[in-house]
Amino acid sequence: MRDISKILAAAICLSSPLAAATGELEVTLGTAELDFESGGDDDAGRLAAAYLIPFEQEMIRFMAGGTISRSTVDGSGYDASYIDISATGKIEYKAGQFVPYGRMDVILYSNGDLEVDGGGDADLENSGYEIAGGVKYPVNPLLSFSLETAILANKSFDIEGNNGQGSDELDYDYGLFDSFNISMQYKM
Repeated sequence: MRDISKILAAAICLSSPLAAATGELEVTLGTAELDFESGGDDDAGRLAAAYLIPFEQEMIRFMAGGTISRSTVDGSGYDASYIDISATGKIEYKAGQFVPYGRMDVILYSNGDLEVDGGGDADLENSGYEIAGGVKYPVNPLLSFSLETAILANKSFDIEGNNGQGSDELDYDYGLFDSFNISMQYKM
């Protein structure tokens, strides 16, 4: 009797919409110009991978999942590199050949290093959110490409000095056309 209940429970789980949903793997290359509140602009590069599960209704497609990204900043007097793990939400509108969408990422975890020109280093964490919009072009039922720009991003670097020499927070943002991403999506 116990084995039958386990088989029945497994069958119910496997037949649920979440378990049966196919996901979408997304690989992104991006660039951004970071505008610091303290003054100055620095360029950043990004490589990211996301896995999103779709929930579809007619012409609208909601997606939820996670993103891991590796970013580097070539700053004025410093270089930084960090890894972010984010919760990601996306909404698409199926409007013919091109599919417009909006996306939001909220950073859950971050870890990185900051190296100051002329010596010295520090631990770095990134925090905040980003809202972006873009358009996706499906090449075939499994593969599509997209181009997006950030609409609004509000983030900060939390810097912990080397050998307990103090900490600092650098707030930065970027808006419309300060950030561009090119992505490839593959339905699994």
